[in-house]
Amino acid sequence: MQTEGSLKIIREIGEIKYLALITALLVLVLISAETTAQGLLVLPRRVVFEGTKRTQELNLANSGMDTAKYTISIIEIKMNDDGTFEQVTDTGSTLKSLSKHLRIFPRTVILGPNEAQTIKIHLTNGGKLAEGEYRSHIYIKALPKEKPEGKQLKRMVSNLSLKLTPVFGLTVPVIARIGQYSGSITFSETEFQMVNDSPKLNLVLNRTGSMSTYGNLAVDYVPTQGELIRLEMVKGLAVYTPNQTRQLRINLPKKEKVDFGTGMLRVTYNNLSGDRVVNSTQEDIPLQSNIHKEVPDLIEEKK
Repeated sequence: MQTEGSLKIIREIGEIKYLALITALLVLVLISAETTAQGLLVLPRRVVFEGTKRTQELNLANSGMDTAKYTISIIEIKMNDDGTFEQVTDTGSTLKSLSKHLRIFPRTVILGPNEAQTIKIHLTNGGKLAEGEYRSHIYIKALPKEKPEGKQLKRMVSNLSLKLTPVFGLTVPVIARIGQYSGSITFSETEFQMVNDSPKLNLVLNRTGSMSTYGNLAVDYVPTQGELIRLEMVKGLAVYTPNQTRQLRINLPKKEKVDFGTGMLRVTYNNLSGDRVVNSTQEDIPLQSNIHKEVPDLIEEKK
Protein backbone atom coordinates (compact mmCIF):
# COMPACT_ATOMS: atom_id res chain seq x y z
CA MET A 1 0.00 0.00 0.00
CA GLN A 2 1.39 3.39 -1.01
CA THR A 3 1.33 6.09 1.63
CA GLU A 4 0.98 9.80 0.99
CA GLY A 5 4.70 10.20 1.67
CA SER A 6 5.69 7.52 -0.84
CA LEU A 7 3.37 9.01 -3.47
CA LYS A 8 5.05 12.38 -2.94
CA ILE A 9 8.49 10.84 -3.43
CA ILE A 10 7.36 9.08 -6.62
CA ARG A 11 5.89 12.31 -7.95
CA GLU A 12 9.12 14.23 -7.18
CA ILE A 13 11.23 11.53 -8.88
CA GLY A 14 8.98 11.76 -11.92
CA GLU A 15 9.45 15.54 -12.04
CA ILE A 16 13.25 15.14 -11.82
CA LYS A 17 13.28 12.62 -14.67
CA TYR A 18 11.05 14.90 -16.73
CA LEU A 19 13.34 17.87 -16.06
CA ALA A 20 16.38 15.81 -17.11
CA LEU A 21 14.65 14.82 -20.35
CA ILE A 22 13.60 18.39 -21.13
CA THR A 23 17.11 19.66 -20.38
CA ALA A 24 18.63 17.10 -22.73
CA LEU A 25 16.20 18.05 -25.50
CA LEU A 26 16.92 21.74 -25.01
CA VAL A 27 20.67 21.15 -25.21
CA LEU A 28 20.18 19.28 -28.49
CA VAL A 29 18.14 22.17 -29.87
CA LEU A 30 20.84 24.68 -28.94
CA ILE A 31 23.69 22.60 -30.35
CA SER A 32 21.94 21.87 -33.62
CA ALA A 33 21.03 25.53 -34.03
CA GLU A 34 24.54 26.77 -33.33
CA THR A 35 25.77 26.27 -36.90
CA THR A 36 23.30 28.68 -38.45
CA ALA A 37 21.24 31.61 -37.27
CA GLN A 38 17.90 31.58 -39.04
CA GLY A 39 17.67 34.48 -41.48
CA LEU A 40 20.97 36.03 -40.35
CA LEU A 41 23.77 36.66 -42.85
CA VAL A 42 27.21 37.69 -41.56
CA LEU A 43 30.23 38.84 -43.58
CA PRO A 44 33.13 38.35 -43.40
CA ARG A 45 33.21 34.86 -41.91
CA ARG A 46 36.41 35.62 -40.02
CA VAL A 47 38.21 38.78 -38.90
CA VAL A 48 42.00 39.06 -38.91
CA PHE A 49 44.08 41.95 -37.52
CA GLU A 50 47.55 42.16 -39.06
CA GLY A 51 50.18 44.87 -39.22
CA THR A 52 49.00 48.26 -37.99
CA LYS A 53 45.29 47.67 -38.64
CA ARG A 54 43.26 48.32 -35.49
CA THR A 55 39.65 48.58 -36.76
CA GLN A 56 37.55 46.04 -38.65
CA GLU A 57 33.90 45.80 -39.64
CA LEU A 58 31.37 42.99 -39.46
CA ASN A 59 28.22 43.24 -41.59
CA LEU A 60 24.94 41.74 -40.37
CA ALA A 61 21.86 41.36 -42.58
CA ASN A 62 18.42 40.00 -41.75
CA SER A 63 17.18 37.96 -44.71
CA GLY A 64 14.14 36.70 -42.80
CA MET A 65 10.52 37.81 -42.97
CA ASP A 66 10.29 39.14 -39.40
CA THR A 67 12.06 41.76 -37.31
CA ALA A 68 14.81 40.16 -35.22
CA LYS A 69 16.90 41.23 -32.25
CA TYR A 70 20.51 40.10 -31.85
CA THR A 71 23.04 40.39 -29.05
CA ILE A 72 26.79 40.40 -29.70
CA SER A 73 29.25 39.03 -27.15
CA ILE A 74 32.75 37.55 -26.99
CA ILE A 75 33.37 33.90 -26.12
CA GLU A 76 36.31 31.49 -26.13
CA ILE A 77 36.28 28.40 -28.37
CA LYS A 78 38.84 25.66 -28.85
CA MET A 79 39.16 23.40 -31.87
CA ASN A 80 39.35 19.64 -31.44
CA ASP A 81 41.53 17.39 -33.58
CA ASP A 82 38.52 16.26 -35.63
CA GLY A 83 37.66 19.86 -36.56
CA THR A 84 34.73 20.26 -34.15
CA PHE A 85 34.54 23.24 -31.80
CA GLU A 86 33.98 23.45 -28.08
CA GLN A 87 33.24 26.50 -25.95
CA VAL A 88 35.55 26.93 -22.96
CA THR A 89 35.52 29.23 -19.96
CA ASP A 90 39.13 28.68 -18.90
CA THR A 91 41.61 29.31 -21.70
CA GLY A 92 44.51 28.03 -19.59
CA SER A 93 48.06 28.56 -20.77
CA THR A 94 47.64 27.19 -24.30
CA LEU A 95 44.84 29.33 -25.75
CA LYS A 96 45.86 32.96 -26.23
CA SER A 97 42.63 34.89 -25.70
CA LEU A 98 42.02 38.23 -27.43
CA SER A 99 38.87 39.16 -25.50
CA LYS A 100 40.52 41.75 -23.22
CA HIS A 101 41.80 43.62 -26.27
CA LEU A 102 38.53 43.81 -28.22
CA ARG A 103 35.90 46.54 -28.17
CA ILE A 104 32.66 45.98 -30.08
CA PHE A 105 29.89 48.45 -30.93
CA PRO A 106 26.96 48.11 -30.92
CA ARG A 107 26.32 45.13 -28.67
CA THR A 108 22.60 44.91 -29.46
CA VAL A 109 21.05 45.12 -32.93
CA ILE A 110 17.42 45.15 -34.07
CA LEU A 111 16.95 44.46 -37.78
CA GLY A 112 13.76 44.49 -39.79
CA PRO A 113 13.34 42.28 -42.87
CA ASN A 114 16.14 42.95 -45.41
CA GLU A 115 17.81 45.47 -43.10
CA ALA A 116 21.57 45.51 -42.44
CA GLN A 117 23.89 46.82 -39.73
CA THR A 118 27.65 47.31 -39.49
CA ILE A 119 29.42 46.21 -36.32
CA LYS A 120 32.68 47.98 -35.45
CA ILE A 121 35.47 45.88 -33.95
CA HIS A 122 38.42 47.70 -32.35
CA LEU A 123 41.70 46.13 -31.30
CA THR A 124 43.05 47.97 -28.24
CA ASN A 125 46.56 47.91 -26.78
CA GLY A 126 47.73 45.72 -29.64
CA GLY A 127 51.24 47.13 -29.27
CA LYS A 128 51.47 45.56 -25.80
CA LEU A 129 50.87 42.03 -27.10
CA ALA A 130 53.87 39.74 -27.40
CA GLU A 131 54.65 38.23 -30.80
CA GLY A 132 52.31 35.41 -31.80
CA GLU A 133 48.65 34.81 -32.56
CA TYR A 134 45.65 35.60 -30.36
CA ARG A 135 42.04 34.52 -30.94
CA SER A 136 38.56 34.90 -29.50
CA HIS A 137 35.14 34.51 -31.12
CA ILE A 138 32.28 36.96 -31.56
CA TYR A 139 28.98 35.27 -30.70
CA ILE A 140 25.90 36.68 -32.44
CA LYS A 141 22.75 35.37 -30.81
CA ALA A 142 19.20 35.84 -32.07
CA LEU A 143 16.87 36.55 -29.17
CA PRO A 144 13.55 34.67 -29.18
CA LYS A 145 10.45 36.64 -30.10
CA GLU A 146 7.99 37.39 -27.34
CA LYS A 147 4.81 35.44 -28.00
CA PRO A 148 1.41 35.40 -26.37
CA GLU A 149 1.19 32.92 -23.53
CA GLY A 150 -1.06 30.58 -25.46
CA LYS A 151 1.48 30.17 -28.25
CA GLN A 152 4.41 29.21 -26.03
CA LEU A 153 5.51 25.58 -25.90
CA LYS A 154 4.36 24.66 -22.43
CA ARG A 155 4.28 21.51 -20.36
CA MET A 156 2.90 21.04 -16.88
CA VAL A 157 4.08 18.53 -14.33
CA SER A 158 2.17 18.86 -11.08
CA ASN A 159 2.86 22.52 -10.21
CA LEU A 160 5.88 22.73 -12.58
CA SER A 161 5.67 24.95 -15.68
CA LEU A 162 8.29 24.69 -18.45
CA LYS A 163 8.79 26.62 -21.69
CA LEU A 164 11.12 25.51 -24.49
CA THR A 165 12.40 28.24 -26.76
CA PRO A 166 15.18 27.46 -29.29
CA VAL A 167 18.02 29.99 -29.45
CA PHE A 168 19.84 30.49 -32.75
CA GLY A 169 23.30 31.96 -33.10
CA LEU A 170 26.65 31.79 -34.86
CA THR A 171 30.25 32.62 -34.13
CA VAL A 172 32.94 34.52 -36.03
CA PRO A 173 36.63 34.04 -35.16
CA VAL A 174 38.59 37.24 -34.48
CA ILE A 175 42.35 36.82 -34.81
CA ALA A 176 45.24 39.18 -34.09
CA ARG A 177 48.64 38.30 -35.54
CA ILE A 178 51.58 40.09 -33.98
CA GLY A 179 54.86 39.87 -35.87
CA GLN A 180 55.69 38.14 -39.12
CA TYR A 181 53.32 35.39 -40.21
CA SER A 182 54.51 31.85 -39.52
CA GLY A 183 52.26 28.92 -40.45
CA SER A 184 52.16 26.07 -42.96
CA ILE A 185 50.65 22.61 -43.51
CA THR A 186 52.08 19.18 -44.28
CA PHE A 187 50.19 15.92 -44.85
CA SER A 188 50.52 12.60 -43.06
CA GLU A 189 48.62 9.31 -42.83
CA THR A 190 47.15 9.84 -46.31
CA GLU A 191 45.12 6.81 -47.30
CA PHE A 192 42.56 6.05 -49.99
CA GLN A 193 39.88 3.48 -49.18
CA MET A 194 36.85 1.91 -50.82
CA VAL A 195 34.20 1.48 -48.12
CA ASN A 196 31.24 -0.53 -49.42
CA ASP A 197 32.13 0.63 -52.94
CA SER A 198 32.27 4.27 -51.75
CA PRO A 199 35.61 6.07 -52.28
CA LYS A 200 37.02 7.86 -49.23
CA LEU A 201 40.21 9.75 -48.49
CA ASN A 202 41.74 9.88 -45.01
CA LEU A 203 44.54 12.27 -44.09
CA VAL A 204 45.94 14.39 -41.29
CA LEU A 205 46.82 18.08 -41.60
CA ASN A 206 49.95 18.94 -39.60
CA ARG A 207 50.39 22.60 -38.71
CA THR A 208 53.85 24.04 -38.22
CA GLY A 209 54.76 27.56 -37.14
CA SER A 210 53.41 29.82 -34.40
CA MET A 211 50.18 30.83 -36.16
CA SER A 212 47.04 29.15 -37.48
CA THR A 213 46.36 28.19 -41.07
CA TYR A 214 43.25 28.80 -43.15
CA GLY A 215 42.76 27.74 -46.73
CA ASN A 216 41.26 25.44 -49.34
CA LEU A 217 41.96 21.76 -49.91
CA ALA A 218 41.52 20.32 -53.41
CA VAL A 219 41.37 16.64 -54.35
CA ASP A 220 42.00 15.87 -58.04
CA TYR A 221 42.08 12.62 -59.98
CA VAL A 222 45.14 12.32 -62.21
CA PRO A 223 44.61 9.65 -64.90
CA THR A 224 47.44 7.79 -66.59
CA GLN A 225 46.53 9.77 -69.72
CA GLY A 226 44.51 12.93 -70.15
CA GLU A 227 43.66 15.95 -67.99
CA LEU A 228 43.08 15.84 -64.26
CA ILE A 229 39.51 15.81 -62.91
CA ARG A 230 38.46 17.82 -59.85
CA LEU A 231 36.79 15.51 -57.31
CA GLU A 232 36.40 17.71 -54.25
CA MET A 233 37.13 21.18 -52.94
CA VAL A 234 36.94 21.83 -49.19
CA LYS A 235 36.93 25.59 -48.58
CA GLY A 236 37.70 27.46 -45.38
CA LEU A 237 39.70 24.64 -43.80
CA ALA A 238 41.52 25.87 -40.70
CA VAL A 239 43.92 24.47 -38.12
CA TYR A 240 43.80 26.89 -35.20
CA THR A 241 46.48 27.32 -32.56
CA PRO A 242 47.46 25.66 -30.31
CA ASN A 243 46.36 22.54 -32.27
CA GLN A 244 49.07 20.94 -34.37
CA THR A 245 46.90 18.41 -36.23
CA ARG A 246 43.46 18.06 -37.78
CA GLN A 247 42.03 14.75 -38.95
CA LEU A 248 40.04 14.62 -42.17
CA ARG A 249 37.82 11.96 -43.74
CA ILE A 250 36.54 13.05 -47.16
CA ASN A 251 33.84 11.27 -49.14
CA LEU A 252 34.78 11.36 -52.82
CA PRO A 253 32.21 11.33 -55.64
CA LYS A 254 32.18 8.81 -58.47
CA LYS A 255 32.57 10.53 -61.82
CA GLU A 256 32.75 9.56 -65.45
CA LYS A 257 36.30 8.79 -66.61
CA VAL A 258 37.47 8.29 -63.02
CA ASP A 259 38.90 4.83 -62.36
CA PHE A 260 39.96 4.47 -58.73
CA GLY A 261 42.02 1.41 -59.68
CA THR A 262 44.49 3.36 -61.84
CA GLY A 263 46.15 6.76 -61.86
CA MET A 264 46.52 8.72 -58.65
CA LEU A 265 44.92 11.31 -56.38
CA ARG A 266 46.54 14.74 -56.04
CA VAL A 267 45.82 16.53 -52.77
CA THR A 268 46.64 20.26 -52.59
CA TYR A 269 46.25 22.65 -49.66
CA ASN A 270 46.55 26.40 -50.33
CA ASN A 271 47.15 28.40 -47.16
CA LEU A 272 45.47 31.79 -47.63
CA SER A 273 45.75 35.33 -46.34
CA GLY A 274 42.63 36.96 -47.72
CA ASP A 275 42.61 35.87 -51.36
CA ARG A 276 46.40 35.57 -51.51
CA VAL A 277 48.09 32.17 -51.35
CA VAL A 278 50.78 32.32 -48.64
CA ASN A 279 52.13 28.82 -49.14
CA SER A 280 50.99 25.46 -50.52
CA THR A 281 51.55 21.78 -49.97
CA GLN A 282 50.81 18.93 -52.37
CA GLU A 283 50.95 15.15 -52.33
CA ASP A 284 50.22 12.48 -54.94
CA ILE A 285 48.62 9.23 -53.78
CA PRO A 286 49.06 6.29 -56.21
CA LEU A 287 45.81 4.35 -56.56
CA GLN A 288 47.28 1.10 -57.84
CA SER A 289 48.46 0.18 -54.34
CA ASN A 290 44.92 0.71 -53.05
CA ILE A 291 43.11 -1.60 -55.46
CA HIS A 292 42.52 -4.25 -52.83
CA LYS A 293 41.82 -1.91 -49.93
CA GLU A 294 38.12 -2.65 -49.77
CA VAL A 295 37.10 -1.82 -46.20
CA PRO A 296 33.60 -2.78 -45.03
CA ASP A 297 31.68 -0.60 -42.59
CA LEU A 298 32.19 -1.81 -39.04
CA ILE A 299 29.18 -3.52 -37.51
CA GLU A 300 29.08 -3.77 -33.75
CA GLU A 301 28.58 -7.32 -32.59
CA LYS A 302 25.55 -7.77 -30.39
CA LYS A 303 26.36 -9.43 -27.11
